[in-house]
This record gives sequence, C-alpha cells and structure tokens, in this order.
Amino acid sequence: MMDDDDGKQMSKVIRIDDALIKDHPGEMVRGTDVAVLNAMLDAEADLVEWLVHHNTERPHLGYRNVGRRPIETVMLFVSQEGYADSL
Repeated sequence: MMDDDDGKQMSKVIRIDDALIKDHPGEMVRGTDVAVLNAMLDAEADLVEWLVHHNTERPHLGYRNVGRRPIETVMLFVSQEGYADSL
C-alpha cells in the first residue's frame, strides 16, 4: 500500500492518465465533426441534384410557366428586349 502526504496508508488508489483524458474528448469531437460535415456535404449534393432536375429537366404545369421548365421561363424573360436596360 502507498502512503499519502500525511503518512496515512491509502487502501484504494486511482491513477489517472492526464494525457489520455485530455486527448480522448478531442478524438470524440473530431470524429463527430467529420461525421456532421460529411452528412452536410451529402445533403448539399442531394439538394443540388434535385434543384437541377426540378429547374431544368421536368416540365411544370403552373400557369406562369405554361408547360415550360423554369429555366426556359427565366431565359425567355432575360432574352426580352429592354431587360438589360432595367438593370
């Protein structure tokens, strides 16, 4: 058994590795950050893919688009005379 500073015997001693305690939360946070960032990048890629499909590939039946795709409606508006002057 070990003695403490007062000379008393210590029956149960817990040894703590400070380096392990300091490093372990960092590893957990880094792992969590990487997982969150990867999930965000995957979600962003899915959103971009859907937006391209929604705006350029599928026809729309709305009264403003008259069956055109949104990108076609935008391009028609931009190509109209006088649009550049209004900017």
